[in-house]
Amino acid sequence: MKGNGLCVVLLSSLLGFGTSTLLFNGFSSTLGVFGLLSLSMSFVGLVVCILRRKSELKGVAANCDDSSLSNGVLFDGIEMLQRFSKKVGNLTRQRDDARRCYQDSEKNRQFAEQILEAVLNNHQIAALLIDRKGKLIEVNNNALKIVGFRRESVINHSVDILTCFPFLSDIYRRNWLAELSANGPGIFDRSHEGVILSHNGGISIQCDWEMTKITLDDQLMYLVFIQPVTRQVVKKRFTLVKPSYSANGRRRPPAQSL
Repeated sequence: MKGNGLCVVLLSSLLGFGTSTLLFNGFSSTLGVFGLLSLSMSFVGLVVCILRRKSELKGVAANCDDSSLSNGVLFDGIEMLQRFSKKVGNLTRQRDDARRCYQDSEKNRQFAEQILEAVLNNHQIAALLIDRKGKLIEVNNNALKIVGFRRESVINHSVDILTCFPFLSDIYRRNWLAELSANGPGIFDRSHEGVILSHNGGISIQCDWEMTKITLDDQLMYLVFIQPVTRQVVKKRFTLVKPSYSANGRRRPPAQSL
């Protein structure tokens, strides 16, 4: 671009020199002929410079288009990376949630096994505090106390839940059938007995179930008592099936192994 400017200046000077020479001396003298030649050469040079400058401007415009295209590709790549990163983050959160749910399920399953094993090994009553949806108030080893009499209490951490409230005056006793599974105990229906079956169709144990409804901090809860009938040792995962008594009181056939 600097070269084109210098050429334009020189050619313009020659054009001015040639024009002035022709005006003052005419075509008859030697200076007049030299002025005509300089005028012609400067005119041709100016045309060449103009054409060269035009081609350079086209090249610059093409380069600008290429740079904008490259910038668009760059922005598209950044957006794609952001979407990929967001998808990876969602998959990571889903994996963590699934792992957490599995760990909670495994913890509840082990807790249910500990309940059954402790009850059947000691042939005593297990007391379990659950809410109205059949979920444990707190699933840990301290939420259960194996008791020898039904009037003993459940200890949850360092708080004696039952003895802190005068619930014995309005005690409400029902026979319910509860479930011990990986999701915690759940209330199904009233019954006078329940059959616990192992998942592999192994041991069948008959238990008496009693549930007491209490109110703790204005929340309706249930205290479940488990009284085994037999003294078999169970170390498998168990699920309580549907009750063997129908709603109208007629006896139904015993449940089959799963």
